[in-house]
Amino acid sequence: MEYDINKMYNLYEPKDFYLKSTHPSGITRLSKSSVRTYMECPYRYYLKYVQKVIKLKPITDYPRLCGVMVHRFAAGLHKKHKHSGRFYYKTVKSAVSTWFYLWAKTLIENDQILLKVDNNKADMFGGVGANCIKNYWEVSYDKPDPVIIEKKYTIPWSPGFEFTGVFDQVRPVSIDIIKNKRPNLIENDKLDVRYNPVVIIDLKTGYYDYEVVPDSTEEEKIRHQYDLQRDIQAAAYTLLYKAHNHGKLPLYFAIHQLKNNKFFTVIGEGDETQEILKSSINHVIQGIKTGSFPKNIGPNCRRCDYTTTCLGDNPISISLPDGTLDTNLYPPNKEEVKEYKQLKLKLKPKNKPAD
Repeated sequence: MEYDINKMYNLYEPKDFYLKSTHPSGITRLSKSSVRTYMECPYRYYLKYVQKVIKLKPITDYPRLCGVMVHRFAAGLHKKHKHSGRFYYKTVKSAVSTWFYLWAKTLIENDQILLKVDNNKADMFGGVGANCIKNYWEVSYDKPDPVIIEKKYTIPWSPGFEFTGVFDQVRPVSIDIIKNKRPNLIENDKLDVRYNPVVIIDLKTGYYDYEVVPDSTEEEKIRHQYDLQRDIQAAAYTLLYKAHNHGKLPLYFAIHQLKNNKFFTVIGEGDETQEILKSSINHVIQGIKTGSFPKNIGPNCRRCDYTTTCLGDNPISISLPDGTLDTNLYPPNKEEVKEYKQLKLKLKPKNKPAD
């Protein structure tokens, strides 16, 4: 069955791009993204999910455009088609060519809401997306199709609140992979009955690489992957999957870094990761109930879409690195400043040398 490729890549339908924080029933709907936002800056949460400032004037940038489009393109590869190939496009070359066509079309359609138009960055992220599509094709072409693609799961959390998440993919895995990744779950070639033989996959187009340097210290390895292993996403998706699959757990959560086709595994069912998730959600709910949305000023402001709104009618003085001191801050010393001269020391030998 054919599908409308232009409709498929209509990136800026608000129902898809910006999660509504409040359900029509009056229930506040939280996600891992909105929880992260509140934990990073409660006032940013207020502007985005309560005031919904971004819906009044949508804005984006090249990394976000590229990320959203790559996700949709990867999902589209698994659409039904008439030819005998595995994916919607017959060859990886035709897929990449279509990517560039759609990227150019998307840039034209969204140039009014880009934070800054930059042709060099536009070309760069067009190349980033093409590389991601090529890598996804190479690693997925001979693998079984995902059993779930871009599906939303929602669970009730507490009175007036729900928790939701959208899975990029859920993929089946073989017994050999399970033996390699989680051998403790296999006994007599049978999987522990508490688990389904699937993994949750999250596609990433960003630059950060979680691969650790082999000869690095244990502390360096922990620092490099601490946010990956303790982030709430793996715990959240594990909890959502379990709630919608009769109490069965996924084997693990995996980040697929499309830029280099690396996979990084996270176990989301651990007591600590689940406690971090639950305490974070409950903290956000408490803040919403009490109307606590303080500004948290820090490095996060540099990538925030709301800095101008946050500033309001209170302008800031921009500091320029001019290399000089403001003499008004340092009044001159009342005492006369004498000119400094180099000291000359006259050294006399104790004993005059003999002729």
